[in-house]
Parts: sequence; structure tokens; C-alpha cells
Amino acid sequence: MKTQMEETRTMTAFAKTARRAIAALVTAVGLSGGAAQAQDSIELKVATFLPTTHFQQQQGTMPFMETLTELTDGRVKFSYFPAEQGGKAGQMFDLLKAGVFDIVEFGSGYVGIEQLPLLSILEVPGMVSSSCQGGAALRELASPGGVIYESGFKPAGMRPISYFIYPPYGIMSRVSITSLDDLKGKKMRTAGAINELSAIKSGGVSVKATAGELYEALSRGTVDATMYSFLATKGFGYEEVAPYGVTGYSFGTPGSIMVMNERSYQNLPPEIQEAVLEAGRMATENFCTYTDANEAARIEELKAGGMTFYTWTDEQKAALDAIFQGVGQEWAANQDKRGIPATQALEDFAKTLASD
Repeated sequence: MKTQMEETRTMTAFAKTARRAIAALVTAVGLSGGAAQAQDSIELKVATFLPTTHFQQQQGTMPFMETLTELTDGRVKFSYFPAEQGGKAGQMFDLLKAGVFDIVEFGSGYVGIEQLPLLSILEVPGMVSSSCQGGAALRELASPGGVIYESGFKPAGMRPISYFIYPPYGIMSRVSITSLDDLKGKKMRTAGAINELSAIKSGGVSVKATAGELYEALSRGTVDATMYSFLATKGFGYEEVAPYGVTGYSFGTPGSIMVMNERSYQNLPPEIQEAVLEAGRMATENFCTYTDANEAARIEELKAGGMTFYTWTDEQKAALDAIFQGVGQEWAANQDKRGIPATQALEDFAKTLASD
């Protein structure tokens, strides 16, 4: 696993790459350094539920702000509210919609079925195999013209900027899990609609909890286990209260989306809008490259710290495939009945993943 010094070098390398791209973007959008300095600065208020120590902040959010500052020659400045300082994880969507913040990050599982239900598509077991693959596919569907944007983000008055997709879910548990029978009756922490359905299909009991609530829930036994990517647990200390891990099968994947209030976006000059989107694209790439390279290293780090891991056998994986067969279609059919184009989204998502 990378040390803090190595992670800092990763960010420095990213900054150098960003600076090389700046000259080309400046020429393309007609933004000169002198012109930027001559104009008034623009302040953007950014809120997230994650602490600054979380790798998503260090490899995604902070590089986004750094790059946007450079792309605009310091014209864009930030007021930054990490670690739920601006509101709880489940409030980020409403705070952005109300215009309290210009940019927020929210977890795909923290928005309800009345808000952005199609983001749950990330949680379909067995679909997403990597962070970069999932991020590219979601960008396709959540950009203007895509089904998730047109049916969800656009009506809500929001513009997605970056897609921070995590490695596929494994399991962390308070007790040892080495068989499918061990899943039965377990109180499984879930965040999204499909995640909840997967827990139920495996014989478990769904318990809603945010990342910030999970440590205490595991400690008290109100939650027995959680589906989670292991890299995403860094900084939360879950391994202290859930010393068992299971790998080898994808239980879907979580994701955090960086989203801008559409009014705030439209109020920006065209060249700043271009810079925002470019900084978002580069932050997505930086995050997924880091994530895909470090999930396995995080597992080894947890093992070295005393966590016990079990890997599903081929026979068990086939049994899990049988259990989860049709989960995506069942979820989509339920959403279709509510007038939400989930079947179209599921089909488009599968096609986009296959083409990557």
C-alpha cells in the first residue's frame, strides 16, 4: 500500500499532468492568464460527507479543486466543507438542489428513490469490474443526452462533474463467513435499492446506515456485516470492529458523484464552464487509476494488520450467480412501473460496460 509520501507524489504527478493539459485547454476556450486576473474571482462552495483523510478526497476532490484553480489561473476559489461540516450525507442532494452549495458529493446509495433512483444501477451484482470501467460507463449515461441525466439530473437541476466509482463490493463482517449459509440471517448494512435487494436475496436482513454511522453500528452489533470495497474503508477503522473479510465475488459497487447546481453552472462564463468539466474529467481519471491500482494492496494491508480473509470458491461463486440472477431485471421492472426508464438504463449500462 502507498505511504502518505507516495500518495503525495501521486498527486504531484497528477498536478504536472494537469498543467500540461492547461495550455491546450486555455487556447481552446480563449482564457488568457492576464484576462483571468483582470476579472473578479469566483467562489464556489463545495460540500462532502467524507473526511479529508479519505482517499476519494485526496485522489479526486482535492485534485479537482487544484486543477480548476490552475485552469482558471486562480480565478476560481473554493470554500470547502468536508466531513459533513455542511450537512449530513443524506442531506447533500437537497442542499445542492436548494442552492446552499454550488458543488456537493453524495454517495449513490444515499439518494432516495424519489431523487436519483437510477444511480442504484451501480449496485447490480457482477456488472462493474473496475473503477475506471464503471466511471466511464456512468459518465456516458449521466451526461446530457444519457438516460440517467435526462430522467434524473436534468429535472433536479444538477450537472454531474466527476464520477468516483469504487472497486466491486466484498464483505466485511464481525463474524467469520465462509459459506452461503453464513450469510443467512445476518444484519447487512445496505445503502441503495439494489444493495438492499441483494442482501435480502442472500438471506440477510437489510439495515440502512451511512458510512459515518457504520463503525458504531458494527461495534454495537446492530449491523453484523457490510458489503463494501476494502479501499473505501480506509480512514474509517471498520476493521477494528469487523475483523473478517470475504473476497472473490462482486456484490456490485458503490460510487460517489460530484455534482454542480445547474444554476451555479449556468452563471459561470463559458470558459469557466469548460474548465469545470475538464477538471472534473481529469479528477475522475486520477481517482479511478489510483483506485484500480490499490484495492489489492489495501487487502494485503488489512491482512498484515490482523484481518482474516476468505475467498469464495468457484462452486460458491456459481451459487451466488444463481441467487442474484435477475436482481437487475427485478429492480428495473419495479422502477419501470413508476415511470422511471430503468430497463433502458440497465440495457444502456450493460452495452457501455461491454464496449469499454
